[in-house]
Amino acid sequence: MMTINQLQRGIVIDCARRYCSLSSLKAVIDEIPHHSGNFLQLHFSDNEGYGIASQVIGLTEDEPNVSYLTRHELRELIDYASDRMIQVIPDFDVPAHSKYWIERYQQCYPEETIQTDFDETVVDYFGSESAGQAVQQMIDEIASFFRQPQFKQRMVIGADEVPGSRTNQEAYISFINRTADYVQRQGFRPAIWNDGITSEGIDMLNDSIDILYWQQPEGGIEVEAFTKRGRAVYNYNFYTATFLPRYGYDDDAIKEQTVYMTTHHQLDVFCYHNNPYTKIITTEIIGDAMTFWNEEAASLTDEAWLKQVLPLVRAFFSE
Repeated sequence: MMTINQLQRGIVIDCARRYCSLSSLKAVIDEIPHHSGNFLQLHFSDNEGYGIASQVIGLTEDEPNVSYLTRHELRELIDYASDRMIQVIPDFDVPAHSKYWIERYQQCYPEETIQTDFDETVVDYFGSESAGQAVQQMIDEIASFFRQPQFKQRMVIGADEVPGSRTNQEAYISFINRTADYVQRQGFRPAIWNDGITSEGIDMLNDSIDILYWQQPEGGIEVEAFTKRGRAVYNYNFYTATFLPRYGYDDDAIKEQTVYMTTHHQLDVFCYHNNPYTKIITTEIIGDAMTFWNEEAASLTDEAWLKQVLPLVRAFFSE
């Protein structure tokens, strides 16, 4: 079991489905240490985009652009966070939510086939050597970008909403375990979202993997199934601590959301499929996060986006 003395509290920013500038991410970081937070999780890879530079998949522009952070900008962001004792956690989602980087990878390496034959958004998790090597190649690069030696670093490797995972649990868990082992060899502790793990699969899952519990799918396992096995669990409640910025929200709407969150979000209240306010009796919850998904935010300027995001960041840490 992982032991962490300080409660881990942070913010998740989706910079895959909306370009997030260096200045806007710095503005979010500025709020975190003022309110006893300690991490920023960057969800930079999804079906719609890849929000950081990558030599592996040909995102090599050195000049600032409106598609992804350049390598220099990413390094500046991480140094900025380090100066404020904030860990920047890379969030590379596999095997699902991978369409964008799969397509670019296969353009760069046309001799390789790394996606499943039933879903173009999913890395082949059925023992494919090519797919496994491609994932490791991406992780090598990510790990080199995100080094912060002063921290016991973490890396999120996704595992959420994977087609076929529940009926092919052994192959799914095997892929996760191999990926997690490789992440550990790069000096990062791996974490996954909870929804794909079944009661049959939980005992096959490597002990090194932490759990980001966002919601219990129908028939899925409860938080206690993880904590009773000594796993570190983070509360990423999908109802109480998730927000989708979008055009049309005014100040009153944001204020209403802050009131809702401060009223309903607690470290030990989790989202179950029939009750998003399920209170858990356990001492094993070691952290939580407020998540901003950006699939509806593409049209927002940085100013408009921050006007929605920053009040909620402050409210999350104050509750």
